[in-house]
Amino acid sequence: MKKILILVNKITSRHNQITDYLNKNSNNKFILKKLSEISISIIDSKIECFVGDLNLLEFDLVYFRQTRNYIPLAGSIATFCLKNNIPFIDKTFEKVGASKDKLNNLLLIAYGNIPVPNTFYFSREEIINSKDEIMKSFAFPIYAKNLWSQKRNGLFIINEIADFEKLLKKDESNGFLFQEKVEIDKEYRIVVMGNEVVGIHEESTRKIIENKISVNDEESSAGWIDKNNISKELINYSIQGTKSVDLNISGVDICIDKKGKVYVFEINRGPGLTLDPSISPELPELEKYLNSLIK
Repeated sequence: MKKILILVNKITSRHNQITDYLNKNSNNKFILKKLSEISISIIDSKIECFVGDLNLLEFDLVYFRQTRNYIPLAGSIATFCLKNNIPFIDKTFEKVGASKDKLNNLLLIAYGNIPVPNTFYFSREEIINSKDEIMKSFAFPIYAKNLWSQKRNGLFIINEIADFEKLLKKDESNGFLFQEKVEIDKEYRIVVMGNEVVGIHEESTRKIIENKISVNDEESSAGWIDKNNISKELINYSIQGTKSVDLNISGVDICIDKKGKVYVFEINRGPGLTLDPSISPELPELEKYLNSLIK
């Protein structure tokens, strides 16, 4: 007997009727679940995906029946299925393209054998029920991100159990990433264009203010630096990661922790550019790269 997972945005009587019919007229087992029941973990480079308490690896086929409000999540599940040889329908979900969110971005980076912080994904409906699992795995403070956060908006600090409830009141997002804190020694934004590193900026120290991460963008511990002044490991991970998320131009947020280990936090499409060429090499490099594509 094979097991087929049917995923929907919301379980209705029609979905139950469809599932009942399939089970009565087939030798296989059809299981109906909500997309909000999906959880994903990346722990010490091991990636797991569950729907409720069922491991996705137990299924022989995944059928995305209804995905309203969860299309990027469906893309992340499709990525997991592709990497684990689980068939799914429809194939359109492996091509979410520019609609990738932070979860899909992080999965692609991790599947590219690039180290990322230990991470859980839960939908907002499951966070309260899952907080014990998060706290068992990660010590406080825990970083929480909504899936579309930019420039550190939508990024929160969990310092105690009550902060999970506060998070849900502050942010109405469908789902969140919860990450183990990395003890950062040095952090960089590395700009990649056409498989080449064209700029490296050493970031200023992160500060926690009112349960949020704050960085003074006007400060910098070293500013724009020469790529010969950082390790080849950082350079290689940035180029490799950019390829993993299928970008031509990217801004890679990467760090070295206090034990010397490298982590990639995320890889951004269309990174913000410094507009003064006397400060940053980004605009001249952008002009050079774009013109190289049309020669």
